[in-house]
Amino acid sequence: MLIVLTVPVTAGFPAVEAAVRAWTTARDCGWEHGNVHDEDGKPLDWWAGEAG
Repeated sequence: MLIVLTVPVTAGFPAVEAAVRAWTTARDCGWEHGNVHDEDGKPLDWWAGEAG
């Protein structure tokens, strides 16, 4: 099953994580993301340049 949630980038990545976490927690399922952290765990912040 594929579910798509839309959260404005201006809301920030914590809002994206919160929306996904709320949806998956209510349905007892997991989630993961990619292309967000480098190999050392540092945020890539690719979304920061997208805001307004």
